[in-house]
Amino acid sequence: MEDITTFEMLPDEMILFVCKHLRCAEILYSFFNLNSRLNSTITDYCHYVNLRDVTYKQFNFVATQIIPRIGLSIRSFVFNGKWENIMFEELNSKFFHLKLSLMFPQLHVLSLMNFSDIQLNLFLDKITDLFQLVTLDIRNLRGEHSLEFLEKILVSNNNRLNSILFDYDSTSFILNTTKNNEIVPYSNIEELIVNLKTDKMLDYLFTLIPYIKRLHIDFDQLSSDSKSILANVSTLIHLKDFQLRSISQDWSLDEIAYILNKMPYLQRLALNLYTEDVNLINGQNFIRILPSSIVEIHLFILYFFIKPNIEIDTLLSTWPTHIQIKYLLNKLYKYAVIHTIPCDLSSIMIPAKIANYMLVGSEYTRKVKDLKIFDKQFRAAPNLECLRISLSCLNIALNNISTCELLQKRIIDLEISCVPEIDLIQLDTIAQKFYHLRDLSLSLESPTVFIDSLILKVLSLWKDKNLRGLYIKGLLTDEMNNNLRQWFINHSHLRQEDSFIVEYKTNWFSMCCNYHYSFIDSKDFYYSVKYNNLLNRSELLYTDLVTIKNSMSILWFFLLISCCYAAEKLSSYNVDPSETSVSGLSSGAFFATQIQVAFSASIKGAGIVAGGPYNCGGQISYTSCMYTSSPSITQSISNTKSWSGNKIDDIKNLATHKVYMISGTSDTTVGGSVMTQLYKYYVTDGQFIPSANVVFKKDLKSAHTFPTDFDSTGNNACGSTGSPYISNCGFDGAEAILQHIYGSLKPRNNGVLSGKFIEFNQEEFITNARTNGMSTTGWIYVPKSCADGATCKLHITYHGCLQGYEKVGDKFVKNTGYNRWADTNNIIVLYPQAVATNTISMGGGASLPNPNGCWDWVGWYGTDFSVKSGKQSTATKKMIDRITSSFNPIDAPTSLQVLATTDNSVTLAWEPVSSATGYNLYRNGGKANNGIITGTTFTDNNLNSGTTYIYTVKAVSSAGSESAASNSVTGKTTGTPPAVETPNGLIATNITSNSITLKWNSVSSVTSYNVYRNGNKLTSVSATLYTDIGLSSATNYQYQVSSVKDSSESEKSIEVQATTLTEKVCFKDNNYNHVITRRAYNNFGYAMATGSNQNMGLYNTFLTTTLCKTRENYYVIE
Repeated sequence: MEDITTFEMLPDEMILFVCKHLRCAEILYSFFNLNSRLNSTITDYCHYVNLRDVTYKQFNFVATQIIPRIGLSIRSFVFNGKWENIMFEELNSKFFHLKLSLMFPQLHVLSLMNFSDIQLNLFLDKITDLFQLVTLDIRNLRGEHSLEFLEKILVSNNNRLNSILFDYDSTSFILNTTKNNEIVPYSNIEELIVNLKTDKMLDYLFTLIPYIKRLHIDFDQLSSDSKSILANVSTLIHLKDFQLRSISQDWSLDEIAYILNKMPYLQRLALNLYTEDVNLINGQNFIRILPSSIVEIHLFILYFFIKPNIEIDTLLSTWPTHIQIKYLLNKLYKYAVIHTIPCDLSSIMIPAKIANYMLVGSEYTRKVKDLKIFDKQFRAAPNLECLRISLSCLNIALNNISTCELLQKRIIDLEISCVPEIDLIQLDTIAQKFYHLRDLSLSLESPTVFIDSLILKVLSLWKDKNLRGLYIKGLLTDEMNNNLRQWFINHSHLRQEDSFIVEYKTNWFSMCCNYHYSFIDSKDFYYSVKYNNLLNRSELLYTDLVTIKNSMSILWFFLLISCCYAAEKLSSYNVDPSETSVSGLSSGAFFATQIQVAFSASIKGAGIVAGGPYNCGGQISYTSCMYTSSPSITQSISNTKSWSGNKIDDIKNLATHKVYMISGTSDTTVGGSVMTQLYKYYVTDGQFIPSANVVFKKDLKSAHTFPTDFDSTGNNACGSTGSPYISNCGFDGAEAILQHIYGSLKPRNNGVLSGKFIEFNQEEFITNARTNGMSTTGWIYVPKSCADGATCKLHITYHGCLQGYEKVGDKFVKNTGYNRWADTNNIIVLYPQAVATNTISMGGGASLPNPNGCWDWVGWYGTDFSVKSGKQSTATKKMIDRITSSFNPIDAPTSLQVLATTDNSVTLAWEPVSSATGYNLYRNGGKANNGIITGTTFTDNNLNSGTTYIYTVKAVSSAGSESAASNSVTGKTTGTPPAVETPNGLIATNITSNSITLKWNSVSSVTSYNVYRNGNKLTSVSATLYTDIGLSSATNYQYQVSSVKDSSESEKSIEVQATTLTEKVCFKDNNYNHVITRRAYNNFGYAMATGSNQNMGLYNTFLTTTLCKTRENYYVIE
């Protein structure tokens, strides 16, 4: 027997243990295709890729051979400007031919390192149509940064970015003065970290980002008229987190006050400043300028005092006790650092004399990521590995034995700046001392010095060492520049067969070599750790002298600390389990019916769009349950009854369910005849659900699609069947479903949602998720109110075939409209995700693939697919149980009783509920009170005489949620009954700019109803629903209704008031004129609607678009 000795036969656990000593690039290069188990692990779980520290050969292989194969799972990627010649070289690179959006469809975070402004300007054109990309992290950006450049960054990825972050090593932006009425605001930007040249640019910046929530700014200089400039900047009403770092200019209390005055709802303030104004460090003065909303304050202020005998202790006593202030004093140089404890700034600048004291007390600065120290400071460097230093300072270090010993042990990346002459570089000493060096960078001050001989000397000195990268700024001779690679082959030890790449651009020579090297473990530098989640770097900057960086060790690859992304664990919320419902489209609709029937005790209703009878695919060929067929439901009904209370919950639960069914007139995939059989299963033949509880909408002129009443980027036309199967059909399917199940809804949120989309781990709910047709992750939308603990409802919606996240991205999660209603009605929306599988063994020895990622409604993953034990069904129920496990219900009131009655009133009382903040009283099912009842008695007035009413009461919690209903009581008013009973339960709903829809409860035996507007009779109707049209926008109206029987009319109902929305004004014009009039803006040749950022097509005079203004500076395509 052959001995198994190869490394790849080791258990995965042993191989993965090796990973704790490796970087991401090394793991990909070493283990991809090593065995199928590791391939699967990398493909499915390694969502973060950083190829920064890698040799040319390793990079070229990973970038061209591995990345295209795992790109679908990558969530975060680091691009390095020095890779441009490899990444986008036309002849050899796949990156040149493929769009980034096709390679990385799930990319969330993109980090761009070491780009020049020219490189970045070109690269931004490639960042388009990445539907998941929301964060752009730019580091060490070089070159001049203008207004136009910043705007191009803000609109990147088709205005989908909401976070743009520049590190402090990137040079500052110089924004031209522009009139505010000429500025196009970027409403998509919620987070920005940026460096500005001067305070004169603040006004422009604040106008540019009106919806910013987190803003960190670094200033180079203050202007002489700073106070007048700061006093006139725009107000940022959405800003919650503001940080200002400016150590090179003297700031006054007034200047800070002017800025804070423009941030009325600020919650977190962080300042790292230089000042000579004693008022700024006087606590009593400082707290007067703070917004009342402030929660956190973090200060690190360098105070230079003019008076020699300044009493710092006296100043500290002026601060309130809840703001803990300390100081570090240097009397000799007349300055002190005043700082809060803790001082949770991400970046601070301090003098070295102070730093010497602070390094022993890490609790001062536990969250500092970027630290600049003025003056010499090498004491903290023994375990750091990246050193950026001027030549003069390096020579000092090389000539100091103890300092040199500290630095030489770990430095692997050395960047030497400010080189006046080549002869001053101690190359021999550097090669001898820095024996672990892998990257060397030399920047010459003179632009006219030739560097040919310098390059050859470096190659000679490092011939037998592991130098990976060489970067030198200077001039090349024509002979060398004309044929770089051949020149090296002719003049150095390098040969044609050697793997290396050379390049010369913008006076920078670059060489990447394929030397193998031993990985050097690094240790954490706990004082100034710069946790850079994308780059895994730590750095300590020494202004003008030295920059030292520290790489944090990668502890464990598959613990997902740095290399891999881990979806969140599904959380539990205060969700009422009795308020759970389901819906779905196509296969998701079939599956929703299965969940509804199998777990009927846990589900209260369902929305079925293009679905079919329960268990249909388990009895006959699934194609007989589709198209225009009429599948038999006899076995479906029989199975439902025989499985009741065993394989499925007791079917008696279905009697209280509410179902909303939608079938498009042009749907040939799951046609109306299939949906009719489902209706018969529910109502006429199965008689499981009363007809009054089921709505069957079959007049919608739509194809096989989910209907909405708004446009979303990438959606298909309503009359066509195509990806992503979501269409503007002028009908809000999500509203219809949710309102039928839950009753009246508050108006939906058409703006920025309050809550969060969370990607969660589905694997804890089902073993071998992908094998059983479920993705490793799913999505959930949690409104802010639900995250904050309000009692909420749960709606689960299942996508159709070819509609899961792996097929259409987040379109089903974000474009169907459910979240808009959920946000205002305390509904959590769960979006489980199915995936495609190849050949699946089925019952009877048959096999059938599921290549379209459908939900299992035919038995792909087991014959029990439609009952409680089905794999996907069980997973769904586990998710429901997890989400609802933190339900904390409020008790229902007890002992409701009638105390007294009159001809037109009933007085009631009940026992108090200790945790209730109020109560709602319900008469004949409709709420009788307008405002919350604060006591435990209530008199219901304006009733009909001699009429019987049924009452219940519900307790209301502090979060606004209601308890279950109390016992019901009957109250009858005295006197003679009216000839006709007055309608009750009148409400206004579906309010638009020119219409209001009214609903009320029916009155038995009446022939019609009269509708009154503002006291005047409007019309007579026979139904209990009426839409009043032709109204004025933004106008309040009062409505009442009355009942009519024969020739008698009842009293008018209780009045309700409603205000129409602001009128939607539409403009039909060519795209050029839309841009000129600011209804749209030009985005690289495309016209984009202002506010909504919808793509209108090419920016020219030939394309005509109708834009409608729905609110100020907000236009949508009609």
